[in-house]
Order: sequence, then C-alpha cells, then structure tokens
Amino acid sequence: MSGIYQALFSMAINGDLWRAATINGILVAESLGYYNALETIGRALRLGAVASGVSGNGPSIYAIFRPGEEGPFIDYISSTWSYYLVTKLVEIRYLVS
Repeated sequence: MSGIYQALFSMAINGDLWRAATINGILVAESLGYYNALETIGRALRLGAVASGVSGNGPSIYAIFRPGEEGPFIDYISSTWSYYLVTKLVEIRYLVS
C-alpha cells in the first residue's frame, strides 16, 4: 500500500490536506475492521464535515467541521456513542482550502 500512501502524502503536500486525511482515515478503518467507525465517518461527511476518519491506529474517530456546522453531527454522535469530545482549533498555522 506504499504507493497509495505516497499519493496521499503528495496530495497533502500539494494543499489537499483534508481529502488526504479523510482517505487515510477511511483506509485505516477499513484495514483494521472498524466498520462502526466507517459508518460514523460516512455520516460526518454527509453532514458536511471537511474531513473525517480514524485517528492514528484507532479506534478514535475525528470529524472536522467549519465553525457552526457541527451541530447535526454532535446530535448524531451523542445519540449513538457512549462518549465524545468536542474541541475547537486553538491556533491555525497553515490554512488549507
């Protein structure tokens, strides 16, 4: 899978960071069999997430929304999962569109 990850690295370096992060997060979920995570990632993306995926080797899931657009996903996650954490960016060093 090194070719895929090299392509994702190039995608991120060339400014498509959120798409690269999402594809990476989906690949991790799929390869580790985190099928509930895949469902949640799909829901986040359908609800407008800029990016979503499995963080690291999992099983934690992240979803990144523009400010003010996270509400429907928080409603979904709070009714689906036992616990969740909502944070805000503290500092933006690199702005990727």
